[in-house]
Amino acid sequence: MAQDSKQISGGLHRATIAHYDEDGDTLHIEEKFDVEPAIIEAARMSDTRPGDTFRQIGEVPMWAVHKAMREGWYHDQKAWRKFLREHPVFKVHKM
Repeated sequence: MAQDSKQISGGLHRATIAHYDEDGDTLHIEEKFDVEPAIIEAARMSDTRPGDTFRQIGEVPMWAVHKAMREGWYHDQKAWRKFLREHPVFKVHKM
């Protein structure tokens, strides 16, 4: 098993873990993200007043951005609203 852990933008940490299955035939690569900073920032931002022209509705962790890009819904506003309804801990202000 090989593991690489490093700090990425915004104080977030990512760990990449590579390992073979029990038979040794298939290599699995996992990425794990520390989402605690995003949760803390979303809670902090929820105490602020939304702007008049721009309003942040969520603090999205990188694993969600990667998932949206892989699955093809990165540019879909309705899909992001659904994501925030399903993961309310990342919501900043009501939608």
